[in-house]
Amino acid sequence: MGYVQGGYKTVFDRLEESLTSRGAAILTKTGVEAITPSENGGIIVTANGESTHFDKVICTSPVSVMEQIADPSLLQIKKSDQQVEYLGVICMILRTKKPFTDYYVLNLADDRIPFTGVIGMSTLVATEETGGDYLTYFPKYMISTDPALRESEEELTEWFMKGVKTLYPELKDDDIIDIHLNRAFKVQPLQVLNYSEIIPKTESLHPDFHIVNTSQFVNGTLNNNSVVKHVSEYLSKYKHSFLAHRQSHNPITFS
Repeated sequence: MGYVQGGYKTVFDRLEESLTSRGAAILTKTGVEAITPSENGGIIVTANGESTHFDKVICTSPVSVMEQIADPSLLQIKKSDQQVEYLGVICMILRTKKPFTDYYVLNLADDRIPFTGVIGMSTLVATEETGGDYLTYFPKYMISTDPALRESEEELTEWFMKGVKTLYPELKDDDIIDIHLNRAFKVQPLQVLNYSEIIPKTESLHPDFHIVNTSQFVNGTLNNNSVVKHVSEYLSKYKHSFLAHRQSHNPITFS
């Protein structure tokens, strides 16, 4: 096991620096409303009410989202009778003055406890990285349609803290510095039995519209290494198509 000093922010900051130095623009908090073909080639993306032309578009959203925003002429989707379910997650993070778990990962399967694991980050990450404080994560994975994902932050925090106090009655309120709650509705597809037979078969009908999403990743986990592997294989397959539009610019290297 290991960790990057500064956490994922270090990775994201370096990635942003590398991309922007090559002329890329990164837009966050930008809702894509429509993706349509351009009459003169390329793709038009409408986001936040503004339309922009791109030579190529790679769409990485879940299929259900893609259906809502992409013009039907861009793709073909063949579905089975059984739909792919997505997992969502709620994760509460405690920042405390003292440690209260000796383990990095504790998996739980107990109806009395709302979360499904306890991740003691400070058993792996040195406290010098966290200002001398201790970080503990309490994730709960669930089907993306679970009503709990839509409860208020106050209700979820109260619910999770009851579970924490049940597991760790020695933890005192005075030891808690901060409580943070995060949630995501569609983290990854749930790979059930015969998953390869029920995944939607998505096919691009336009040479400038590409589709890469996690529902396509069969017979493998969805950890970072696996995702990077699939993306690298996809880019290797189509890089000549992308590079054809970049002849007058600096070359792009796919690694």
